[in-house]
Amino acid sequence: MAGTLTFGERNPALELVRRTTAHGILIRDGQLACVAIGLGDLIYDIPGGAVDGDETHHQALVREFLEETGLKVTPGRLVTDVRQYVVNRNDPRQQYLNHAHIFEVSLIGERLEAKIEDDHELIWLEPLEIIKCIRNDGYAWAITKWLRSVSS
Repeated sequence: MAGTLTFGERNPALELVRRTTAHGILIRDGQLACVAIGLGDLIYDIPGGAVDGDETHHQALVREFLEETGLKVTPGRLVTDVRQYVVNRNDPRQQYLNHAHIFEVSLIGERLEAKIEDDHELIWLEPLEIIKCIRNDGYAWAITKWLRSVSS
């Protein structure tokens, strides 16, 4: 998409891996779904991840949301897309340039047995709390953009 904002900085010492990702904004009782990632120092993120193979953005979003949270969602409107540099937490010699597509999602059910990412814990936070603690500035900007669109 033309005019896509880029957040973070390129580290030329690391191998650059470009990837497309899809993430979802799910609200319940005024709080947003968030994942706390890690087993020690936690990283906060919105559910979602890489688009694999021939998947569409929507298919990847539904799969990633389910794997990370155990929640079944259906994608709604595209809120925005951003590019975000982030160091690969599984291989610190790599830096991702995520082209992240952020969608509104609706909850359609739970399949807790489908949650396979043991280091991801579903938590519910106030939108402003997520904006303060989320690891990626681009995703914080996307949540802010979404908040402004639902407030008008």
